[in-house]
Amino acid sequence: MEVLEHTATRLTLQDKTVLGYWRVACLYTLGTAVVFGILAAPFTMFGLIGIHQVLSYERKITLTCAGTDALTQTRPQIPPRTCQLVRDRLFGQRVTTIPLDSLNAAIVKSSSHTFQRGGTVAFYSVQLETKKGPIQFTQSDSHESARQDAIASQINTFIKSPNQPLQIEQEGKDPDWILIILFVPLSLVPILVPLLIMSVASLYLLRSAHCTFDKTSETITIEYSAISIAGKSFFGSIRNQHALEEITAVQVDPFQGNSKYWNLVVLLKSGKRMSLTWLPTPGKEEKQVMAHRIRQFLNL
Repeated sequence: MEVLEHTATRLTLQDKTVLGYWRVACLYTLGTAVVFGILAAPFTMFGLIGIHQVLSYERKITLTCAGTDALTQTRPQIPPRTCQLVRDRLFGQRVTTIPLDSLNAAIVKSSSHTFQRGGTVAFYSVQLETKKGPIQFTQSDSHESARQDAIASQINTFIKSPNQPLQIEQEGKDPDWILIILFVPLSLVPILVPLLIMSVASLYLLRSAHCTFDKTSETITIEYSAISIAGKSFFGSIRNQHALEEITAVQVDPFQGNSKYWNLVVLLKSGKRMSLTWLPTPGKEEKQVMAHRIRQFLNL
């Protein structure tokens, strides 16, 4: 605590040690984050699914192969006898280079999905078979397989006779934007909520206690300051005033029996206890010195 004024008739103190309580506040916030993160795990899962859809969304997929005949090259930036598979994503591109002698064939893969209300929908996609393993080219399409068969046939024709260059483009399949809009924010809840709690706790901790013992007016006034940020007031000020003759004792008390955190309090005849510190903080010896100074001023 800090003594702002000490005269024969007036003693003014201000408590500026509330920031010593940050350690406990951080522990409470961390515990809240862990518990809330566990409770919010199902919502977070949906949010991560939405984020995955955004990151993996492919606007366009292009397969470009350079022909073996140098006179027919239309894409000189692609080395001869190679193919480039370019996935144009929402954030950047993913380029896969395939040597022509490693490309074996293009096949149409099919799969089916049965819905709860009945009915089965077939999905088709083109897969490139290479010596190093299969590479997905087109995304799954629920339309007829004829379109995918035509793409696979075009690629296989080029593999058999790679003299002329080849370029095939396919528009990407739009993600489920409704799912993304609804659930992506949920993935941020376990992060934002503890930050919000910490912000509110920070404002709460920034308060200070201002205490005045005035023998002229025979009063003790304790005021807990308001917090103002950018002209807006948070946590309005609290003001208590009593007659000096009501004070029976000034003492230092542990916070709920904890010997690490202490309050400097005055006891009134009514049995009411008024704290001269906004929050219990470390520093027992400092508060004991201040309590002795107050008792001397009040002749207790």
